[in-house]
Amino acid sequence: MWTGWWTYDGISGPNYWGLLNPEWRMCSEGKQQSPIDIQPKYMLFDPNLKHVVMNKIKVIGVLRNVGHGIRMDLNTTNAEVVNISSGPLSYLYRAYEIKFHYANNDSKGSEHTINGNHFVGEIQVMAYNIDLYPTPRNASQRVKGIAILSAFLELSDQGNRALTPIVSNMKKVQVRGQSAEINHLSLDDLIPKTDLFITYEGSLTEPGCHETVTWIIFNRPIYISRDQLIALRSIYTKDKYRPSHSIQANCRPISAVNHRVVRTNINFPKPTRLCTMEKRTRFKVNPLYEGRL
Repeated sequence: MWTGWWTYDGISGPNYWGLLNPEWRMCSEGKQQSPIDIQPKYMLFDPNLKHVVMNKIKVIGVLRNVGHGIRMDLNTTNAEVVNISSGPLSYLYRAYEIKFHYANNDSKGSEHTINGNHFVGEIQVMAYNIDLYPTPRNASQRVKGIAILSAFLELSDQGNRALTPIVSNMKKVQVRGQSAEINHLSLDDLIPKTDLFITYEGSLTEPGCHETVTWIIFNRPIYISRDQLIALRSIYTKDKYRPSHSIQANCRPISAVNHRVVRTNINFPKPTRLCTMEKRTRFKVNPLYEGRL
């Protein structure tokens, strides 16, 4: 009954997800929920974290307006699949979905924040554990079932070519229920060109909020032009037979870290009188915030 009824505000919003459906209790009772506010000074440098490995294959899929946002369902049954491994992952994961989070203004939009600061958006590549589970749905409810590669969106004067196949189809998915086929999308181009990332154990950010996710958040954003962002903001939450309004925001509020360890392979410099061979790398998510980190 409630599967398609939840929203990001009002009596069906995040504060009530855990009450709408008994299967969503984790949304209100879970202690390892996502998203979180990432505070670089509390991150733990883990020298054992390897680079994330993702094969460079262009994928096909279907872009959908699901009422509370835009997502792209990837074809996972043909030869053109993207597998993800290494980094903090012990298993092999297959990308099955791309989600976009944003708001109707520039002051927010991303789900995760850095020192309390939002970006204008966040793109999330969802992948499921193909070593242990047969389908994304099954994996989403099981331990180590899901990995999410996340990148922040930052405004730029230049358009992002990697986003063109998605943005150019936005007019076909203006209202809920509409869809458009997309061919030859490069996930590799959607992901920032960096080997540095942050990782923690968390949850899905929509009902049922299952705490089965290994998050991998890259330390550099991908860029989006004003026109491309406006295209994302132009979709509507209702179907064509009912009054509709555009999405105000589709980002879940921040959850408490609750003593979880947030690890990184970014080796922050530490003042010392001793000589060191450690590599020194700054956290580069957003030039606007560099002076605060």
